Amino acid sequence: MRGPWLRSAFGLLALNALACASLINLPNDSPSYCARPENQTHAYCEDFDVGDAAARWSFVFNLGGTNWSIAPSDDSPPNLIALASETIPPGGASAVVGFDKEFTDAGFGALHVEADMRLVTPDGAAPDGAIGFLLITDKAGGCMALNFSSLGVGGFSLVSPTACAELTTTHATVLDDAGPDAGEIAQVLGALPVLDKWFRIVVDVTPDGSGNGGGSLALNIIGVPTGYLALPIAPGTLTASGAPLVGFSNAAQPGTHAITVEYDNVTIDLSP
Repeated sequence: MRGPWLRSAFGLLALNALACASLINLPNDSPSYCARPENQTHAYCEDFDVGDAAARWSFVFNLGGTNWSIAPSDDSPPNLIALASETIPPGGASAVVGFDKEFTDAGFGALHVEADMRLVTPDGAAPDGAIGFLLITDKAGGCMALNFSSLGVGGFSLVSPTACAELTTTHATVLDDAGPDAGEIAQVLGALPVLDKWFRIVVDVTPDGSGNGGGSLALNIIGVPTGYLALPIAPGTLTASGAPLVGFSNAAQPGTHAITVEYDNVTIDLSP
């Protein structure tokens, strides 16, 4: 996205969304998710329903037998984004497909992310490898990531911003203890959601108020009956002057069968 959804342009956005809706067979009395009045104040909102969604991202990427597509949505019609990866044999190269949104004019304070998601596998079986699906970076500090695997939902945190890309590759396979990088934290946060069904993730990154760059990441998956552990964030990770970046991905690791990660109705909110 070249700029955030603008509050001052609410009236124009609503009219444009309704006009575009008629072109894509969306009823005019049912505006897209991001055109609804209650969703006009988010720093970023994407429902993949109107115009060119890719033009509203900071960066899009796909490597190693992956692809992305805008497809019909049975969650929030008319559209969703599907991030697909092929089967990766053990010992093969990692694959990643996704997009991110960077806020270059905002410092890193509290961050709130929500999204509808669905994991689609050919046989309905749980992931047999690791699939990174969310990356949050403080570009002057460090980063955090979440993934799905046969062990459940994993959380990771690194202090070094230069190592953040590794959270969707080598580090995404580490769940039981800290790795070699300074300040790395890795742990299982909780159970997998049900596959092939829509669920909504809610993620909050909160500085601890000490001023030392520490904090926590809280995850909730609406509809999952169990709770999730909070991921501690080491001092030096959250730097107030750092630009926030949020990435949505299907980052499949070696030994992972083909899987598609679908997203719809994505929102990001920033606080000082």
